[in-house]
Amino acid sequence: MTRKLEALANERECEDVRGWIHSISNHLYWSAATSSTGEEVVAKWVSVANHVQNVHTHDEYLFPACLHGLTSDGQQKKWLEPSSLYLCILSYDSLSKYLIG
Repeated sequence: MTRKLEALANERECEDVRGWIHSISNHLYWSAATSSTGEEVVAKWVSVANHVQNVHTHDEYLFPACLHGLTSDGQQKKWLEPSSLYLCILSYDSLSKYLIG
């Protein structure tokens, strides 16, 4: 998966994704390891699109909020802007083509 995200980050409009590659990869494994149903895995995984925007509450009853206590204080990575191309790419449907395809 990280190779696919590296390729994505090499695209001109997606350079800021590079700072999130390790976190996105970890998030996928965490989603699977901490879930008891497939639906819960998906709910947690899809939340990554919010998380990279510094949004930690979600419109998903199975996973309504991030569990971490992090704030943006000391954040080393650049938060991605909601209006940017990144969110189109990081949405569940679009990102899956990079991770699976």
